[in-house]
Amino acid sequence: MKKQICCSEEAVETVLRPDDIEFARLLAALGNPARLAIVRFLHQHGTCICGEIVNVIPLAQSTVSQHLKTLKEAGWIVGEVDGSRICYSLNPDAIPQFLGLWTQSFPALPTENADEPQIETFSVNTLSHAR
Repeated sequence: MKKQICCSEEAVETVLRPDDIEFARLLAALGNPARLAIVRFLHQHGTCICGEIVNVIPLAQSTVSQHLKTLKEAGWIVGEVDGSRICYSLNPDAIPQFLGLWTQSFPALPTENADEPQIETFSVNTLSHAR
């Protein structure tokens, strides 16, 4: 009995893309809830110093500094020296780059396809009436 393969050899060869290393690096940096919170905080507040981030994220200053280092190495944030402190902000190219890589990896699916099951959305009122 011959074993069936779900994909052709041609398809398998194209699964890995040249930008996958960069995309994986950006994803990995966001793979920690604290780093995700830091990126969100900088997106909302612009530039700030490590001490300001420590005030809103319940982690030690050394831990926040390590997370900032990881985000900076991945290209999510930039740091500018201001006297004895470093002011961090989002790298203005990071989000467009991430979104571009996401779109390349996961192209938009058709929004209306009769053959596909529809996703039902629920509101709090819908759920409370369902009891």
